[in-house]
Amino acid sequence: MIAGCVDGLLPAEPEQGTSLAERQAVLEEQRRLFYVGITRVKAAPSSNRPGSLLLTGSRTMTLADAMQSGIQPARATYGIVTLHLSRFIPELGPTAPGPVSG
Repeated sequence: MIAGCVDGLLPAEPEQGTSLAERQAVLEEQRRLFYVGITRVKAAPSSNRPGSLLLTGSRTMTLADAMQSGIQPARATYGIVTLHLSRFIPELGPTAPGPVSG
């Protein structure tokens, strides 16, 4: 399970005043760690079941929580913000499964 798949948390925004080269290095390291996480799903051969990967993220949260977490919201309405999906999810390509609400 990889929780918090919203832009601003995954990837997290680098510190203020970070150079462009350092920002790119931080982004690539987070992308690498995400890749490692999604490629290490283990199957359960004893029960003849494939492995499962859960990527979770909120679609909305309070404006105060978003600002405290350093998340730049897509839009805000009456103190509730809509969040962007992590930019790493679309990078998985066309074979990536679609979102499931739950």
